[in-house]
Amino acid sequence: MKAIIFDMDGVLVDSMKYHIEAWHEAFVKHNLKITTKEIALLEGMPYHKTIDLISERNNKIISEEEKYDIYLTKEKIFDKIMHFEIYEGVVDFIKKLKKQNLKLAVVTGSRRYFATKILEENFDNLFDVLITTDDIKHGKPSPEPYDKAIKLLEVDKEDALVIENAPLGIQSAKAANLKVIAIETTLDKENLSEADHVLKNHKELFDFVNTKAYQ
Repeated sequence: MKAIIFDMDGVLVDSMKYHIEAWHEAFVKHNLKITTKEIALLEGMPYHKTIDLISERNNKIISEEEKYDIYLTKEKIFDKIMHFEIYEGVVDFIKKLKKQNLKLAVVTGSRRYFATKILEENFDNLFDVLITTDDIKHGKPSPEPYDKAIKLLEVDKEDALVIENAPLGIQSAKAANLKVIAIETTLDKENLSEADHVLKNHKELFDFVNTKAYQ
């Protein structure tokens, strides 16, 4: 193993609950019904595709202006309620991996300004590559985000491992022909079954990677 690629929300940062609440309020404000699980299952999808899908499920046709208004509403609510929390032990875990000369990347469906803020304030430039929704044309579940990360990391795919917490992220990594570990931070095992391994929590993740099972 030469590189590990992390999703951010739900893997490095306990922030999905704020994304879910903000999306829910934004959709309700625009008279669109959505469940908490639906939002969790769509984690990582670009905002316009998320809005298109939920509109279709509600049998409603909305304009581009309305779509953008839903997005802005979601972002305003998120900025107001969100205070990010790094999962316990994650920073020390990343530092340990860095000392082992592993290349590290983050691939996230979040915007670059948000991801940069979190990583700069909490991870002290430990990551070699950051891919956000602003850096790609096709978001998760397309393989593009992970393909781009691998290219920038300059490693072979068989030497890399992805850590994810959502079905679309897992599908994205698998479409890029990468090994994937999923953590049950947002969804349970049955929703993460496409991963190579599903772990309950971060402690299990730390133990699993420390065994160097993929070396």
